[in-house]
Amino acid sequence: DVTEIFRKVKPISLIIAGDSYIYFGDLSELFISMKEGLMEGGFAAFTLENVQKDTEATLATSKPEWRWQLTASGRFAHRKDYVESVARQ
Repeated sequence: DVTEIFRKVKPISLIIAGDSYIYFGDLSELFISMKEGLMEGGFAAFTLENVQKDTEATLATSKPEWRWQLTASGRFAHRKDYVESVARQ
């Protein structure tokens, strides 16, 4: 599991993850492990799926606390506010 690798291989200066984090719903444990593994001054760059504006508006009305949505492609689309919140922890 990638979270174990981040913890074991530290210190890590750079994490790059393209089309990987879209398979995680809850990003909390992943971000915690990145923080533990990254050296001070290290960087993490990754991609996430966008949530369509109309879908985001619908979810904001029907489920205001939503954090991610499983899309038809089997990938998770994450709410921007959620990702930013998890990254600050």
